[in-house]
Amino acid sequence: MEKIVLACACNDAYSPYCGTMITSVFNNNRMERIEVNVLTSDIGEDNKEKFEELASEYNQVINVVYVNPDHFKDVPLKSGHSNLTKEAYYRLLLPEILSDTKKVLYLDCDLIIRANLRELWETNIDGCAFACVKDRSDIVIERVKALGYDQHDSYFNSGVTLMNLAFLKEFGFTEKAFTFISSNRHLIKYVDQCVINAVCHGYIRELPIKWNMIVPFFMKRPMVVEEQRDNLELYISNPFIIHFTTEYKPWFKECNHPYKCEYWRYQELSPWHNQTIQEFHGFKKLSQHYVKTTIKFFLGKLGDKRYVWRDLTIDG
Repeated sequence: MEKIVLACACNDAYSPYCGTMITSVFNNNRMERIEVNVLTSDIGEDNKEKFEELASEYNQVINVVYVNPDHFKDVPLKSGHSNLTKEAYYRLLLPEILSDTKKVLYLDCDLIIRANLRELWETNIDGCAFACVKDRSDIVIERVKALGYDQHDSYFNSGVTLMNLAFLKEFGFTEKAFTFISSNRHLIKYVDQCVINAVCHGYIRELPIKWNMIVPFFMKRPMVVEEQRDNLELYISNPFIIHFTTEYKPWFKECNHPYKCEYWRYQELSPWHNQTIQEFHGFKKLSQHYVKTTIKFFLGKLGDKRYVWRDLTIDG
């Protein structure tokens, strides 16, 4: 069978989380041939050796691909969101970096894979640039309006992205993406995600929701586009990919995501198993966290179920 080619991006500090994600891939795809391309500009030797150890343990391939950070020194980042870094933009170079590859599955580092990826990999993307899951419903409405294109084209979360590299090269995607960034900095709220949607709207195929279950989908009142509600009910207790969006990642003690423990199960299986749980960054960040948490708690008590976790029977 055709090997599955993956890509992700991280810096040295994010390597343990990237490694945990890759561990979840390898663990649930033992019968597949997988090549992972880790895009980076500053991974140290210790983490590089751990990636090599992880690849060797599962008899898979991990390539550490160095990217010139000068290409991204002036890219806009969302103020106050430490989880949105310049590395998110590195995927814009994939049509050039993997120039001999027809397609690649890009995965963010803050997620875990709980299923075989063959079905996703074989999704038909002929004539399309990307295949992704639509973002939370309120963001879809707000971003389409801000970016100024037809609501029918929608707005997609880029955390799990099947990229048609052959199409993107012919489309001139990388050049168009950087042109958009230089001319529309004020419109970019969610880094690469806004760029991808703005440049390629109308050429993005929708994936079933099971392939990118973001945080708002697990709430009692899930912020999901209407056409995905039935699929959400099918997979809420057995999602194929869990994406820990928001700043409160599972490696922070403040995270209360229902699948947090499962993240740590894969972390313990990885070469980074000596990681310890952290506190959220600094007094100001912690204060903001507790204020937001308190507000959401009282909103939940008042009947706003957007911020109340569903009671889940977790499979797997």
